Amino acid sequence: MSDIRDLLSKELQEELQESFAFATGFGVVFVDREGRHLGEGSNFTRFCRAVNALPEGEGCCQCSNRKALRIALEEDRPSIYICHAGLVNIEIPLLLDGEFVGAITAGQVLCSDTGCFPVDETASKMRWAQDERYSRYYKEIPVFSRKQIEETARALQNLTRYILNLKAYAKMQEEISQVTQALMKYQKEQMDLKNQLSLARLEALQKQIMPHFTFNVLNSISRLLSMGESERAGRMLNSFSSMLRYTLTQANAQVTLKQEMDYIGDYLRIQKYRFGDRISYSICCEEAMETFILPFFTLQPLVENAIEHGLLNSTRTQGGHLLISCRRRPRSCEIEIVDDGAGIGAKELETLRKKLSSSRERGRPDEGIGMKNCLERLKLFFGKRCKMEIGSQKGKGTTVTLSFRDPDIREETAGGKTRSRRRSPDTRKD
Repeated sequence: MSDIRDLLSKELQEELQESFAFATGFGVVFVDREGRHLGEGSNFTRFCRAVNALPEGEGCCQCSNRKALRIALEEDRPSIYICHAGLVNIEIPLLLDGEFVGAITAGQVLCSDTGCFPVDETASKMRWAQDERYSRYYKEIPVFSRKQIEETARALQNLTRYILNLKAYAKMQEEISQVTQALMKYQKEQMDLKNQLSLARLEALQKQIMPHFTFNVLNSISRLLSMGESERAGRMLNSFSSMLRYTLTQANAQVTLKQEMDYIGDYLRIQKYRFGDRISYSICCEEAMETFILPFFTLQPLVENAIEHGLLNSTRTQGGHLLISCRRRPRSCEIEIVDDGAGIGAKELETLRKKLSSSRERGRPDEGIGMKNCLERLKLFFGKRCKMEIGSQKGKGTTVTLSFRDPDIREETAGGKTRSRRRSPDTRKD
């Protein structure tokens, strides 16, 4: 029988608890199948700590947790429940390979709107309301609106979905690794071994999606919710959900440039929500280029580099502008990523170019998908038809140019002329 520790280490449980509790102001704790707390939890109110310190109080809390979990499992959605003491209790079940292993619980707040959620009718055995100390602690409990509570439940649900998908990805990578090793042993003297290994390496590199951006986004969404910015949080969540669907469900090794650009558009909108006026961007992609085929998750690492190391570089007091252009040339097509950020000095630029041209230096998996892995995947896919060039000047910005000789794309539209379509950042008011 699986255990929640098969899904999350104790250290990761504590890190997630602390992050979500700090961002929302809710008390957060993981529980086992029986609703028992795993550890001390994060941001517990004095009232709840006092209640859980006594056996009868701890038993009442476990009973309320079990009832809320039963509702969540039966209805297959987050359960928002009023516990035995009248406090809001959000339960998100965690399933591993279809088996219920525990849950993440958030709450220890009061709802300003009455009659919104199911109520635990079991009276507390503690008679805490008659105790002066408990009554004083109860008055300290924060009050949230129904909307704030429901948005927090939605954010917590997305966090748990990410955890489960991350676990599924780890399992998939392990299986890919096992298959690759078997192929290497069984077919090492056959001519098609090189192609098999290239495909396995391509898939493995594509699956190395760093979690740090996801945690930052979830924290940003949670902070917006805690500040009552539910509309902005909703738009940010929509962009983030679209990104997750792309990265977690895209089974093919290749995608169209339009798909990759849509993903980058979601990524840039999220960064715009997070950093505001520090970032501006524009995307200009010729319509004839939208059907161009390239490896999945190729361009995002280059855009991320431009944002993090260019526009948001710690040496700068302001941000800057990012331009992505995709255009057809007479005998090739070209994708250019230009930022007016911090730039790279001549010596550092030369070192970077040497690393990219060296066949011996490969990005390790624990370094994430960087520029080297990006170029490596492009070469696996396009061979010698692909070239990456980097130009930069300290203090003035960086340009990364990808060129592809004789790509298999449509050069002309039905009217006989190449048309271009320009996309700009979302101008809706946040």
